[in-house]
Amino acid sequence: MPTKSDSGHAKNVANFEDLLTRVRSLGTDYNPSKAGLSLTNLELQHQAAAATLKSLAAELPLYQQAVDAKQAAFAPLGKLVTRALNMFKASVDNKAEVESATSLANKIRGVSSPKPAAPAEGEEPVRKISTSQLSADMQLANLASLIEVLSAHASYQPNEAELSVAGLMALHSDLSKKAQDVTEAQVRVETARLNRDKMLYTPGSGIVDLGIGVKTYVKAAFTPKSVNYKPILSLDFRRGK
Repeated sequence: MPTKSDSGHAKNVANFEDLLTRVRSLGTDYNPSKAGLSLTNLELQHQAAAATLKSLAAELPLYQQAVDAKQAAFAPLGKLVTRALNMFKASVDNKAEVESATSLANKIRGVSSPKPAAPAEGEEPVRKISTSQLSADMQLANLASLIEVLSAHASYQPNEAELSVAGLMALHSDLSKKAQDVTEAQVRVETARLNRDKMLYTPGSGIVDLGIGVKTYVKAAFTPKSVNYKPILSLDFRRGK
């Protein structure tokens, strides 16, 4: 789940590394009274900021892998549910129970309810309520309910393992695990981003404010003829939005 602004964060860290190299060239003449602008602190903050970028870069592909695995696992669900429903219809005679199973199957598959008849003149139109509930959580909840309906009938005993109650329960467990994997991976990515933003953009101590502070100090303590004066002032540090 990379964003278009991720490259801007990396640019801030790269410019800060460039800043450090140029500050070192100033030697002992670089001597700010503010402790946060000392070369030692700048180096420590740069190391920590760079580490947060590496951490985020490592988490992003893991998140995408979890998303891909979840999508691949959920993709065949609709067709499998259709097969289970047809097997249930072939095994049970109770019309109400078949309708109940069909309703749950439709929710899992995202099948819309029939279009309501046109209202008579002067009547209020009937609002259509969609039965599509295709979020992973809702699909899992409806699948669990469907399994309960199927398992309530001893006559539902398919020879196909994937359509059996045990097979459907195993599928539900696997899908739940893959959905949870995505959630956990997303939390790790969000945490990595928060850590990055803290190191880069915390007012006063983030490397962006430190970089701006160094530029201000150099502008006050040195002259345009000083080594790396202009290159230091030309470095751009942008605060996060």
